[in-house]
Amino acid sequence: MNTSRAVLVRLLGGVGLMVALALPAATAAAGEAETAEEVLQYFVVPRTEALARAAALQAEAWPAFCAAPSQAWAAEVRRRFAEVVEAWAAVEVVRFGPVAEASRHERLNFHPERRNATGRAVAGLLAGAERAMPDRGTVAQASVAGQGLGALERILHDPEAAGMAEGTPAGRRRCAVGAAIAAAVAATARETAEGWGHGDPSTRLGPREVLVRSLTDLVTFYRGLVEVRIKPVVGDAPGAGDHRAAAFWRAGLADRTTAVNLAAGEALASILASGHLEAEAALRHAAAAREVADGLEAPLAELAADPARRHRALMLFAAVRDAHNRLLEVLPEALGVTVGFNSLDGD
Repeated sequence: MNTSRAVLVRLLGGVGLMVALALPAATAAAGEAETAEEVLQYFVVPRTEALARAAALQAEAWPAFCAAPSQAWAAEVRRRFAEVVEAWAAVEVVRFGPVAEASRHERLNFHPERRNATGRAVAGLLAGAERAMPDRGTVAQASVAGQGLGALERILHDPEAAGMAEGTPAGRRRCAVGAAIAAAVAATARETAEGWGHGDPSTRLGPREVLVRSLTDLVTFYRGLVEVRIKPVVGDAPGAGDHRAAAFWRAGLADRTTAVNLAAGEALASILASGHLEAEAALRHAAAAREVADGLEAPLAELAADPARRHRALMLFAAVRDAHNRLLEVLPEALGVTVGFNSLDGD
């Protein structure tokens, strides 16, 4: 099991998704090849390239912000950060290919975290005003938790972020750290996109393997949304949830990220289900989950904490869970793939 998938297995409580090939005597090889090509050509590659472009634009803004601190530049950097987060959410489901190499998936966004790993990594980069200003090389030597979008979110949205626009000494160092992390994110995103374009060894996958890995990532992703991102926020009772379990809650992007995640899951599922009637019919569950997320009238954490509106939060939880269960039920059979769950120790 590769590093990125092993991390998610541990985060999901030791329940790992194992996909094995079913080997019928004769398979629709041409159909598999066409579907695999569509997965790469219309989903994986363009979305990876979009992430690389957004990350590059964000990285370009930081030096100007640091050189001439202002509220206007601070707002512009935050806006570009939100665009990168959205581009990431649109391709986060993919965990195979170049993004699986060199811990790139975790370097782009280390979430969920344990024991405040991101906070400790950022604090280490900010410490020591007398030391040389950090750069991309400094960030590369930090832990994975300090190299990605979660770390950049803290730089931009923690209470101390105001010092950057004011140009205080602490603010200048904070801006240098932000610029270095943004450059690291841009480099990782570019390496991932170039890996697909340049025929990195991790991209040399047969059609069957593309389908297996895509399906593995898809159902694992839905399971992660249910168990890791939505359930902890909703909690077992009003007020029992923890809004900090959501991705990008500091930036106020948690619910938007979930909505984009679900739209991406639906898009990938629709490619995999194409030509399989029962699987195509099951897509309505993925669409329903996305529609519920799009239609939330208030932040999920707020809805979950309000007894009068909690049913809306529970509706999202149920819709995403049902989408996971239904896709897991029909897609493996449609694609001729056997999916099973094994209890793993997480090591």
